[in-house]
Amino acid sequence: MRSFRAILSRRGWVYLLSLLVPLLDYNLVLKFSLIADQPQEVNFLQGLTLVRSDLLFNVGYALLWVGLFAFVRKGPLRWQVVGLFHLSAVVVVLITTSAYQYFLETGSTFDYNIIAYAFEKPDEVQEIVSSSVSPFVWLLLSVALL
Repeated sequence: MRSFRAILSRRGWVYLLSLLVPLLDYNLVLKFSLIADQPQEVNFLQGLTLVRSDLLFNVGYALLWVGLFAFVRKGPLRWQVVGLFHLSAVVVVLITTSAYQYFLETGSTFDYNIIAYAFEKPDEVQEIVSSSVSPFVWLLLSVALL
């Protein structure tokens, strides 16, 4: 336990974990719900293979922020790290939720080609998104971002 305190203070651990644990749990719950909706039976090893990339992303994301918070302990740079931490958490939630919703709507993954297409032809993508997303979801998203 003493080695964890050397990295961050108790307050730092509580602060980081209070945002990281729900964020990473949300990511994994969405992935597990997609696996549970599969028509064929998925055993434990197959399920672990399907969530491997998400688990590795979560571990890397958590280690990145633990390292940044350990490196920058005080001063104005600390506030910039905190702001970037919260901003990146919002971006991760938006991308995760978008990928989940996209998979539910289309049955395919949200990959680089889809994102590149969205930047090439934003008008077409905006029409598709606005037709499939309810006004309540837009309101909820706006409140969450504020």
